[in-house]
Amino acid sequence: MIIKNQIINTDAPLLDALNKIEFNADGFVVCVNHLNQCEGILTDGDVRRALILNCDNPINQLTVAKVMNKKFHFRFIDEKPNMVDKNKIKFLPILDRNKRLVKIDMLDGSFWVGDRLISDSSAPFVIGEIGNNHNGDFELAKELVLALRDAGANSAKFQMRNMETLYAKNFGSGYDDLATEYTKDLLSKFQLSNKQLLYLFEFTRDLGMIPICTPWDEESLEVLYNADLPAYKIASADMNNHQLIAKVINTNKPLICSTGMSLEREVIELVDFLDASHAEYALLHCNSTYPTPFTHVNLEYLKRLKSLTSAPIGYSGHERDIFVSVAACALGARIIERHITMDPNMEGADHKASLVPSEFKRMIEGIGQIDQALGSKNPRVMSQAEMLNRHNLSKSLAAKVDIKAGQQLHRDLITLRSPGTGIKPTDVDKYLGKKVRSDIFEGSLLLPKHFKKGVHNKVSFQTENNIGIPVRYHDYLEMSELAEFNFYEFHLTYKDIDLDPEKFFNPQKASYLTIHAPELFENDHLMNLASVNIAYREKSIDHYKRTIDAVVKLKETFGLKKKVPLIVNCGGFSKKGFMNDYEKNIATEALYSSVNRLDKSEIIFCAQTMPPFPWHFGGQQFHNLMRTPEEINAFCEVTDQHVCLDTSHTMMSAKYFGFSFFDCLKNISSSVKHIHLADSKGVDEEGVLLGQGDLQLNALSEVIQSHYKNTPIILETWQGHLNQGENFLKDLNTWLTVAS
Repeated sequence: MIIKNQIINTDAPLLDALNKIEFNADGFVVCVNHLNQCEGILTDGDVRRALILNCDNPINQLTVAKVMNKKFHFRFIDEKPNMVDKNKIKFLPILDRNKRLVKIDMLDGSFWVGDRLISDSSAPFVIGEIGNNHNGDFELAKELVLALRDAGANSAKFQMRNMETLYAKNFGSGYDDLATEYTKDLLSKFQLSNKQLLYLFEFTRDLGMIPICTPWDEESLEVLYNADLPAYKIASADMNNHQLIAKVINTNKPLICSTGMSLEREVIELVDFLDASHAEYALLHCNSTYPTPFTHVNLEYLKRLKSLTSAPIGYSGHERDIFVSVAACALGARIIERHITMDPNMEGADHKASLVPSEFKRMIEGIGQIDQALGSKNPRVMSQAEMLNRHNLSKSLAAKVDIKAGQQLHRDLITLRSPGTGIKPTDVDKYLGKKVRSDIFEGSLLLPKHFKKGVHNKVSFQTENNIGIPVRYHDYLEMSELAEFNFYEFHLTYKDIDLDPEKFFNPQKASYLTIHAPELFENDHLMNLASVNIAYREKSIDHYKRTIDAVVKLKETFGLKKKVPLIVNCGGFSKKGFMNDYEKNIATEALYSSVNRLDKSEIIFCAQTMPPFPWHFGGQQFHNLMRTPEEINAFCEVTDQHVCLDTSHTMMSAKYFGFSFFDCLKNISSSVKHIHLADSKGVDEEGVLLGQGDLQLNALSEVIQSHYKNTPIILETWQGHLNQGENFLKDLNTWLTVAS
């Protein structure tokens, strides 16, 4: 199967290819000409090599044709599958004899259903099985589709059968047993017409879901083939019907097979048949009893099923309640299929094994939580939030008494104190017996610098953009010795705004400064100019007025005459989930009103771009404003104010909301007056060291040079000031290398 983000035209700019590679998460695109003939492939590694070899040419001047790999593996569709090294080749273009691209096989067993990747590591794909639970009522069928959309399902599944050819002819009364007679009676009674089903497929697509259908016979498959469904479902009853399955495989669409009512040898036969046919498929563990007793579910078989195939596995459940299906996700199921009904007491066996809409929604919420919590089998690392809490809550070596320069450190001189920003207790043996190089006062933390000889050589550099680092009042002088930074950004706390800056700096001269407003004030008040609570919002406005007064004092101390950029997290967060459109509109209007009430005669108001899941004091929350290019541009247009682009935040929003990071940067560039530069991982790991996250640094450098040439940049690495600014210097060196 092919999805639009896996292919690109050979005439397209290289940056467009990079956007697609970033968005589809596969690390490649297949390059085709205007006739859809495959001429090459392009991977993330190809792009990196191209940037190195074409370092004199800006990325926006390179085309796909110039850098694509023209020597690539492929297979003609009428050829039998051959052996390829799956460790080296992760995908295989399948071409017709005119070299036109027919589909792309993912050799790790993964495949695409519409725009959704199904793989061992993808988010669970939730199918809502409507089946015949519409009981022949077309309007009820539409209602069930809407209920699935509202519950958050990825797909609505239907069934199509030709009753004239599906069952053997009766040659006399009593030919069928009771169960078959009952089933045939219900199916005949509750059928929708093919025309109605075809309408429901389009209705499902229009609602943003993926329609899937089970063909119960070859005549139905022919109808479904003409409807161009992105995938087919094979019912448990047909898993031994290799004749029908072969015809489904010939459609070049993936198939999802349930394995109920079977013996393991039959499952193995099915796997062998599918693999030999080079099919894209997934297998679902299933017990075809309606409803299934919990003692018959045997979820442990999911592990066994996974050992039998390299394809993704899933679970099709017919038990009561939601918990077994949620648990299946924890055991590796990447597809979850459950029936939905409006009333479990309606006529028909499937209703008894179905979930009502509220249960379906709750199941999807549980699946999402479990999927996020599963993580990976990689060695344990600290999250960014854990790192911050570790620094705040853990302990460091500290001076038990005053320690003079020249003294040797021994155990009687040290104790333990929080925070954990000094030498770790486990490193004590590395420092015992060493001479202290500078005085350490009683109660002060021991730092590596207390034992180092000589003075740090100040880094000198030149760039087109002014580059600085965040500082506090107490560490400004120390941080200014790291490098010849062009400017500094003072990150204020609510206590800082009441301090006299002249007591820290004396009257000094500076050509440029930026100020980051406090986010938290006394009494646990997290700043929120968008709060719908009027009293809370008024208090936030008053606190920002106090902050602006403090900025004026700081300006005077440094002899600044021009306006100073004030970086502000405007608010718009919620604790239990994202706001709905109505709530978001109210919060947006509240934000616009609040910003207009602030005196900006001495400052340049810069609202910071935000991630979907910000780490505020007190934990992770949901953010609803200033995340997407549409929200950012609307804010600037209505308020006539400016933006601080936080690359870490915006990359996470791009990952979560599915927009192009680089297109966003170009789109909002006219409103951006300041940049916070940091890397990120996924959708909630911010402030990562440059080059250790998801940012494509070479491409980012090109966009900054072309759209942000004179915009000041702050290196915004979390905890970058620790160990004498060690991580600030790492990020400075990384960025200077990339930008050179």
